[in-house]
Amino acid sequence: SAYNLSVVKMSLSDRRAWNIDLANGTHLSVGTKDLEVRIDRFLTYFPRLPQPENVEQVDLRYTNGFAVRWRAAVMQQ
Repeated sequence: SAYNLSVVKMSLSDRRAWNIDLANGTHLSVGTKDLEVRIDRFLTYFPRLPQPENVEQVDLRYTNGFAVRWRAAVMQQ
C-alpha cells in the first residue's frame, strides 16, 4: 500500500494482547478482543489522519476509536 502497512512482526503479550509492528515503523496495540473490528477501524481512518507517515504508535484498545502517538520530530514543528 501507499503507506507501507505490511506486517513485519506480530506478538502476543503475557496478558494475551496482540501487538503488531508495521513496515512503516508504526506500532499497533490491538488488545485481546474485537481484533478484526479494531484493525478494520485503523485501516479505514489511518489514511485520513494528517501526516499518517509520521504516526509512531496507535492504541486500538478503545471501544469507539483509537489514540495516536506521533513521532517526536512532528511534535517539535
